[in-house]
Amino acid sequence: MSASALTKDIITDTSMWTLAMRLSPKAVDIAVFTDMEDNSLLYRHFEPAQGSPSALRAIEDIIYENPLVLSPFRRTYISIVPEASMMLPVSLPDATAVLAEALPGDLREWAVDHSMSRNASLGYCMPRGCAGFINRTFAPDTVVRPHLGYLASYFMTRSQRGRHQRMMVNLRSDSLDIVAARGAVLVKAVTFAANSVMDAAYYVLACRGQLAFDDNDSEIIIAGDAAMRAGVMPVVRRYAPNVIPVIFPPRMFRAGRDATAMPFDLTVAPLCE
Repeated sequence: MSASALTKDIITDTSMWTLAMRLSPKAVDIAVFTDMEDNSLLYRHFEPAQGSPSALRAIEDIIYENPLVLSPFRRTYISIVPEASMMLPVSLPDATAVLAEALPGDLREWAVDHSMSRNASLGYCMPRGCAGFINRTFAPDTVVRPHLGYLASYFMTRSQRGRHQRMMVNLRSDSLDIVAARGAVLVKAVTFAANSVMDAAYYVLACRGQLAFDDNDSEIIIAGDAAMRAGVMPVVRRYAPNVIPVIFPPRMFRAGRDATAMPFDLTVAPLCE
C-alpha cells in the first residue's frame, strides 16, 4: 500500500458519511466525507502489492486492509475503471452477449451502465468475479458504475446551458476520457491511453475533427490532472476556440481540498444522483 490505512477507529459513526471508491488494476482510490461537516473528506490512493495473483485479488487485499470501508455508510459509490468499454444504443437487446462476442476474454465479465444518457448506454468489463465480490461485501443499494458512466452523467446533466456542441476532457498522467454531446444527445464516451501532453492533445483534436464541431457553437471543457491540463490547454487552444477549465464542484470543494487531488470521475461520482 502507498498510504496510511483507513481503520475503523477513524470514524466512530459512518451512518451519515458517504464512501466513494475507484477500482482499477493499477490502483484503488478511496474517499469518505460527510455533508454535515466542512473539510471532512479523507482521501487515500493505494497501489497493489507486487506479485498479486490477479487484478481482483489485488483489489480485495486493499479493501480488506482498510476496514473502514466495510462499515455501514449512508451511501456508497463504486467506480470501475474497465480494461475495455463500448458505447451502445439503449435499445440493444442482450448487450452483454454482444460485448462478450465483440471483445472476448476469459478473465473478465461484462456489464452495462444504462444511466449514462437518454440515448446511449455503456458496456464495460470487470475482472471476473469482481461483481460477485462487490455484491457480497457492500450494501445492496451500492451504486456501481464505470468511471466513464459517472463522468458522462455529470457532464450531461450540468452542461445543458452551454453551447450546443460540447466536449468534456478528463486528463490523467497516462490516459484521458472524452465525453461529447450535441444538445441532449451523447455522441461520444471513450478512454484513450496517452502518456504525454502532445498525445492527449492529439486525441482531443482528432475527436473534435471527427465530430465536425462548429467553431461558433462549440466548447471544450478540460478537467483532471493539473499538470496535464497546464500542458494540453495551450496546445488545443491553437486549433479550437472556447477551451475552458472545468468549474470544480462546490459541494466537493467544501468537503475538503483533498478532493482536488482525486481522479475527477471519482470526485463527481457522489453528484450523479
